[in-house]
Amino acid sequence: MWDQNLNPDQIDLGETAPSGFPYLLHYALDVSPLENLPIELRVEGNQFMSSFPGNRSDLIYGGLSSDSLSNWNTTEVSAPDARGMRSISTEINEAQTAFLEVQVSKK
Repeated sequence: MWDQNLNPDQIDLGETAPSGFPYLLHYALDVSPLENLPIELRVEGNQFMSSFPGNRSDLIYGGLSSDSLSNWNTTEVSAPDARGMRSISTEINEAQTAFLEVQVSKK
């Protein structure tokens, strides 16, 4: 992934990649900074869901969900599927609000 002189040890991971997102996000999701991030958002019934690339074995993917941005609950992140995509979801509340946060850390 980090070809074409885009070595993560030689660039500031907080800088913006050509995609418009930080290099760090590309590094965590294992997507070339020259590509768009294939993050999927959808609503099915009363569930708000997101799928994102997360096939790195040296990282831990966790999640949080909230209906107000004030209180957050731990939310399970799936194992990667055959495409290397992980999923996270939460129930949409009566006020029709739902928020998801993906957390990535080193093992």
